[in-house]
Amino acid sequence: MVGTLASALILPWTGKLIDQVDLRRYTLVVLIGFVFACVVMASVQGVVMLIVAIFLLRQTGQGLMSHIAATSMARYHDDGRGRALAIASLGESIGEAVLPILAALAISWIGWRGGYFAVAFILVVVLIPLLFWLLKGHGARHEAFLARRHMVRQATSESARSATRGDMLRDPRFYLLLPGLLAPSMITTALFIYHLKIADSKGWSDTWITGN
Repeated sequence: MVGTLASALILPWTGKLIDQVDLRRYTLVVLIGFVFACVVMASVQGVVMLIVAIFLLRQTGQGLMSHIAATSMARYHDDGRGRALAIASLGESIGEAVLPILAALAISWIGWRGGYFAVAFILVVVLIPLLFWLLKGHGARHEAFLARRHMVRQATSESARSATRGDMLRDPRFYLLLPGLLAPSMITTALFIYHLKIADSKGWSDTWITGN
């Protein structure tokens, strides 16, 4: 809980950096941070180190990598933006369905520490090179985005502006929406953390609940 909440508290500031840093550099730093987080988790010795590892995993993995995907799709796809976001969100759903099974297999073969080391290795060997290939020509894409944004700003009223974080926090509608936005993540997180406890209480096998 401490690691998760600490990550959530600083996410508004680390997430904001995607508006100020080149996407290629930002994504590379997050991926390197994720590699480091996996190595730290694989080397955990004690409660304090575990909190740090969970914080790093939450921040670089679930937090910023999901943030990069959604922000990039919304920013660079004017036409078919909703479809682009929907396709990008499939990655998380597929991961939630497939990765628990792969994790269970990895733990049975090489242990949970070895599993985290294996993830770090895959990130370095596969995902970081894939990043540079996927973002090839990004400079021109970003210039086109800036040009479109400049045209929109010229076409709108001088008084028009985007809402700031302070505007959002002062808007009562934000707090009406917040429970609905938070509930799915809280429920699914609880299910992932306690799924073995649920299995024991229901008399289900660990393998069966992990696969389902």
